Amino acid sequence: VCAGKNVFRGYRVIKPASHGPCHALILLRDCLRFRTARPFGRRVVGLELLGREGPILALSAYIRHTTGDGLEDLDRAIRWAKSRSPRVIVGMDGNGHNPWWGPATTTTNPVGELIENLIMELDLEIINHSDCPPTFVSDMGHSTWIDLTLGTRSGALSVLDWTVDTGFLTGSDHRAIFFSTSSRPLRSEVFRCKAWDQVDWDAFSLTVSRACLTEGLLPHPENRSERLPDAAAIEHQVGRITAIIQEAIDRHEPEKRICWASKPWWSPELSSERGHLRNLQNRAVRLGTDHDWCLYRKARRRFTTAVRKAKAFAWRDFCARVNRSEMWTSVQRILKPYQRLQVADLGPFEG
Repeated sequence: VCAGKNVFRGYRVIKPASHGPCHALILLRDCLRFRTARPFGRRVVGLELLGREGPILALSAYIRHTTGDGLEDLDRAIRWAKSRSPRVIVGMDGNGHNPWWGPATTTTNPVGELIENLIMELDLEIINHSDCPPTFVSDMGHSTWIDLTLGTRSGALSVLDWTVDTGFLTGSDHRAIFFSTSSRPLRSEVFRCKAWDQVDWDAFSLTVSRACLTEGLLPHPENRSERLPDAAAIEHQVGRITAIIQEAIDRHEPEKRICWASKPWWSPELSSERGHLRNLQNRAVRLGTDHDWCLYRKARRRFTTAVRKAKAFAWRDFCARVNRSEMWTSVQRILKPYQRLQVADLGPFEG
């Protein structure tokens, strides 16, 4: 799974790491800590949501309505998720009709029968309410119950307030399904700061110089012999210079987002190279020629080398800035977001 371009402010888009168009994705808040899952195909995506009571495995899937494509990938994903945590929750556009998750008068179709077999085989529970409104309403007014929320026993017990919101505008024929969980996920502060390493200092200096010249704040040769202004005038000029510099900062200095998953070694150059690599990959997949695949492999080697050098440089810079007294504090700060390893304090030797 890879994180796609963040087109929703405050959210992260998680989509399948596979060639071609994806059919499922997860929209996750930036403040939530997670681990990406292994790829399972274009129709299934998953992540491991970290929590204080243990992780929750969240899966999203889209099943083809005619052939049931995606059920085999979903089967593998659920088996993998159950090996990671007892709490697994699956949200899916199943495109299957069955009275198990619809009205009692619903006629089971072939895809619905396949989903029923999957539920029985993997010992899952249906979280949908039997008396819920339709989850899909077409433009012609045709209503069906084809969207499912499944879970393991522990996952289903952690789901609260499951409901179909008929008034929420989704921009789709599918209606929004909302629920909360009893688990408290690990959160991390997400804030924005100035990206000083990305500033165009020439343009910044030019803006400050022009603004100071307009305000008459730059020294002129003919004025050097004049008496210095009084304290009030100096305070006024200092205030104007401060305002000019702040306006230049707001204009020329971009912001960057800092969170627990931020990589200190990442740079705009790597982002550009990664975008170029993806373009070559998409072209190679689309055309399939040996020449295009050769260009993609060369670009991949260049990108891998650039990432390795960036990591090595960041590590050397980190080691150069950390002294002996701050070493273990820095190591603990690095390891803390992952909640995996703890660095114990040194104690007296006994025995």
